[in-house]
Amino acid sequence: MAFLDWGVHGAQGRRPTMEDAHCHITNDDVLPYRIWAVLDGHGGPFASEFAADALGETVQRTLYDQGRDLEDDREVAEGISEAFESVDEKLCEALRQRGTCDGTTCIAAVVVGSKLCIANVGDSRAVCGMPDGSTREVSWDQTCDRADEAKRVQAAGATVKRSAGGARINGELVPSRAMGDPEYKVGSRPHPVIATPEVAIMDMVESPPHFALLACDGLWDVCTNETAVAMVSRCLNKGKRAQKICEDLVKFAINEGSTDNVTALLVVFQQPSPRKSPSKERALRRSPSS
Repeated sequence: MAFLDWGVHGAQGRRPTMEDAHCHITNDDVLPYRIWAVLDGHGGPFASEFAADALGETVQRTLYDQGRDLEDDREVAEGISEAFESVDEKLCEALRQRGTCDGTTCIAAVVVGSKLCIANVGDSRAVCGMPDGSTREVSWDQTCDRADEAKRVQAAGATVKRSAGGARINGELVPSRAMGDPEYKVGSRPHPVIATPEVAIMDMVESPPHFALLACDGLWDVCTNETAVAMVSRCLNKGKRAQKICEDLVKFAINEGSTDNVTALLVVFQQPSPRKSPSKERALRRSPSS
């Protein structure tokens, strides 16, 4: 499925520095491949900017240069996961050389042929708006407020403590999965913090989305999935472009009291044409001009 429009907007908001980043790569030369991602850094901007620069090409190489069966959902998910982990290893090496311990979440939308793959590391999030106006969850926040993530973190030797209204690893880190954060990736595995994404795959032929919205937690802290999808749908119906809608979403989040950096990225997909009736299709095939 072709995309019709896309846009992205980020704002520092009430934070003293801007630590969000994003990436977008298009390469339709070999097979349809596109990637959009929003990255929410913590501890500084280095990790999010490093990962944004490396992710798109790393995912492309991992998927297309290793002879994978891209019709197989499991192989596609494994390839995306390997790419995320590869970027993480290089980022952690760079951070150790710098002597810093920052990290970043990442929510990515990867188009591979007719597949829309949503890969999530951390507590940024993606939702899809469907043609009937409904909301489809396509990622799930990874924090220790999730019982399965808390259990995994504790099994790797870390503690889970509640602080400032949420469960945190060793009372400090909120996302239980992240790129970077090398202090949580010392020694043999398993590590309490990992960069292995959860990957959801949607067949855009069988279930075509109207749009995909990716954003950091600066938006989701003050906005539900359903509210965001409804806002985007209203704006699209009014003829607004994706870029302006992202600006509106970021402004809305800040006005609603978000205290974080806020970045929103919107991809609007071309809707398929209505299918012709079988009788009309047969008539077209019999036509001399067909």
